[in-house]
Amino acid sequence: MNNLLLLILLNISFSQAFPTSELLSVAAYEARAQNILTDLSYNYYHHGAFDDLTINSNNKAFHKYRIRPNYIVDVSNINTTTTILGSTIEWPVGVAPTGHHKIANALGEIATAKAAARQGTIYIQSSLSNTLLEDVAEATRGSVKWFQMYVNKNYTINKLFIDRVEKAGFQAIVLTFDDPVSTYVRNNHFKDFGSIYKASLPNYEILGLQFSGEVFGPAVTLDDLKWFVNNTKLPVVAKGILTKEGALRVKEAGCKGVIVSNHGGRQLDSVPASIEALPEVVAAVGDSLTVMLDSGIRGGPDVFKSLAKGAKCVFGGTSVLWGLTVDGENGVFEVLKLIRTEFEKVLGLAGFPTLASITRNSVVHEHYYEKLSD
Repeated sequence: MNNLLLLILLNISFSQAFPTSELLSVAAYEARAQNILTDLSYNYYHHGAFDDLTINSNNKAFHKYRIRPNYIVDVSNINTTTTILGSTIEWPVGVAPTGHHKIANALGEIATAKAAARQGTIYIQSSLSNTLLEDVAEATRGSVKWFQMYVNKNYTINKLFIDRVEKAGFQAIVLTFDDPVSTYVRNNHFKDFGSIYKASLPNYEILGLQFSGEVFGPAVTLDDLKWFVNNTKLPVVAKGILTKEGALRVKEAGCKGVIVSNHGGRQLDSVPASIEALPEVVAAVGDSLTVMLDSGIRGGPDVFKSLAKGAKCVFGGTSVLWGLTVDGENGVFEVLKLIRTEFEKVLGLAGFPTLASITRNSVVHEHYYEKLSD
């Protein structure tokens, strides 16, 4: 029996045996998922590059920010609705692009996309998914979906992807720029890592391609980004930007949005946590681009802090995979529901009834209070 198929079958049997009602945090879902997945699969999802410094700082950096409550305000009606790149969503947390969902569940990306649709938010499908983008689109008609791509050295292939994405009804293209070369793993977390990539990547295979360095290389330039902007009718979002220089570059190219991201700590180690880099990007481009964030989102307070520092929307990646592992579509739905409930509680408890009421002063770094105590 194919090893990947065996993993899928084992994951299904384990996930059906454990109810999710007592899982009250993303950490609890991760712990349950670790008991279900093989060590190889768990390490692939969980660990980052080099020494895991960035993947760890993504979580810790959020803890350094403090919420400044806005009391004596009517919070009887909490409204989290917002519009991102022309699409109205129920709340500002979407699903980030992550690959290989069928390692977690047999339905893979279709289960994830359906859960995002049920939660009224954006699903970004990775080009490294185990499911054709057309199949995801067919299964989730009417929902908000974006498609993530890498710049190919062959523009004909880029155009074939663009045409498929537009025809399938996706509403935006996300281009990832933070991995111009393959990453480096210093430890044994990714032992036998290559076997993961033996899984089917149908969005490349349908074009007669394999995802490899022969197709993708380090020679991506601003002209490549401009080409994408000029060859699609969809808004283009640049993902993996951490500096003002990068933000101004993608603005110059004509992008409509930017996702402040360090790839979940899976590419270059020792870069800033996304929440640390966010203010610099926001200051550089203001409202001229829709600024968003991923990497490190694990609960409602993280969402609030990101919005206060200038993000219009955030995306969760690994947290969603834990839910998918535990209980498929319902597991993803429950993880998103958990984060959504926490976020709404934070809004009410802190005195912010709408997203518009959140300001830059709503969150400060812990040093703010250290200075006051001097």
